[in-house]
Amino acid sequence: MTTTQQLKAAPPIRDFAGELTRARQLVEAARLETVERLEAHMLTLPQVEIPVIERFVNGMYTREIVIPAGTLLTGRVWKHDYVDIMLEGDILVAIPSGTTRLTGSNVCDGQAGRKRAGYAFRDTRWITVQRADQLEGQEPIEYLTFFSVAEYRAWQDTRQLIRGAST
Repeated sequence: MTTTQQLKAAPPIRDFAGELTRARQLVEAARLETVERLEAHMLTLPQVEIPVIERFVNGMYTREIVIPAGTLLTGRVWKHDYVDIMLEGDILVAIPSGTTRLTGSNVCDGQAGRKRAGYAFRDTRWITVQRADQLEGQEPIEYLTFFSVAEYRAWQDTRQLIRGAST
């Protein structure tokens, strides 16, 4: 008995800008998954203790660290946009949209909801600045960040539901 199969092809792409946006989203999702897989593996290995200096000034929270040369690390997911200040060093930073090597001093806009990984080639002094005027006795890192992007997305979804219910 012979069977005939008919192949179906995708319709022609007409929305090039939309397809490009979707392709970028897929690539970013793959990179995010890679960062999270890397972090899961790293957690099975001996950990490097990185001391943190925290400061609170006029509703702003700063978190300063020195990443030792040769350290591979991942960061937490910030709830709100923030500012990163690299005072000195040499580090390769991977985020969902790409990888960048930073040397010397740099100031970078940080986007809420993204997961980063980095490798320090030299000792790297890094400060993150975040608005934090509503902390009132809460642990800053727990109040301002999540461990995973999934936690961040669930929080965003809840906020949208609450906003929708109040309108």
